[in-house]
Amino acid sequence: MSIVSGVMPAEFEQHEETLMCWPVSKELYGDQLSDAEHAHADIAKVIAQYEPVRMIAPAHLVDRAQSLCGSSVRVNAIEIDDSWCRDTGPIYVFDENDDRIALDWVFNGWGERFSPHNNDDALAANIARIRGDTSVRVPMVFEG
Repeated sequence: MSIVSGVMPAEFEQHEETLMCWPVSKELYGDQLSDAEHAHADIAKVIAQYEPVRMIAPAHLVDRAQSLCGSSVRVNAIEIDDSWCRDTGPIYVFDENDDRIALDWVFNGWGERFSPHNNDDALAANIARIRGDTSVRVPMVFEG
């Protein structure tokens, strides 16, 4: 499989769903964690009016995320360190056969600034797995 000869769709092109991650870091949000949860849920519900939304949350927070997001948002249990899905989730491309491939870049917590980050580093591959997509590990830090 050659990723180099493939195509990465532009961000404005039609896509199947929006991926989001639930806020979980008490260290980051402090006493505003509940506010962050409500803000993420509100954003997800608005987007869900226009396209499917998949929210990722650790297993112990799935019920809370689902109750705040409502039935229009699909919540999947995947262990995460925080809500950085745009930086840690898969980047999809199409190979030379037009097959969808989830690129799984290395995530190092922005140069080890935030720890732990091992669950976030595994996020792209885990999302690809639950979606039934092929993933390819890219041995390069994407957001370092």
